[in-house]
Amino acid sequence: MTPEIPEVLKKRKNSRAKGHRQERVLVKKFTEWWGGEFFRTPGSGAFATRGFVGANISFAGDIVTKDKDFPFCIESKNEEGWELSQLLTAPKNKIQKWWNQALSECPKGSIPLLVFTKNHTPEFFMMPEDAWEAGTATELPVYRIVMQRGTVVIGLLETLFQTAKKDWIMPDAKWPGYDGNKTRMRLGPDPKDEAKEKAKAEKSFDKLFEE
Repeated sequence: MTPEIPEVLKKRKNSRAKGHRQERVLVKKFTEWWGGEFFRTPGSGAFATRGFVGANISFAGDIVTKDKDFPFCIESKNEEGWELSQLLTAPKNKIQKWWNQALSECPKGSIPLLVFTKNHTPEFFMMPEDAWEAGTATELPVYRIVMQRGTVVIGLLETLFQTAKKDWIMPDAKWPGYDGNKTRMRLGPDPKDEAKEKAKAEKSFDKLFEE
């Protein structure tokens, strides 16, 4: 007689299956929006047949591509037990937890992008506010919320897909990206670097008079 699978293991298995289905959906959607090829992050060495062996790319996030112009590190979640209103009423909620994970796993120089949904609910995205403002040239409907680690924008994923690919291909000077040693996103040069350059310039200027 086959032993019965504990209920907690069934739920865990179903949750993983939901997550994998969502990742496959996102692979298709991001491929249609951005172009090129997108894949689920491998759990093994199965990428050899897809040309990833030897490629100088990061496997951070749940969806990856070989296109080095793609600026996002995607964290995908398809789970029950959350409401957007919890961002205002419950400091410790699933969305905040997912966002912290997205920030922690995002490589420096990339934009953390959380995509989340649940049954009978559209897909939402979350990203840093300064990244959104740097990458969008038009006013699109999004909400801004101050989180524990900086201000973010939240909107329907279809709203992100209304933006132009060319607006997200940013030079480093415009989008230096997330620094894991800091508590929030930033745009522009690091203030510490600017202070060092200013001090260096002042020192050089003083030397002119010493001579």
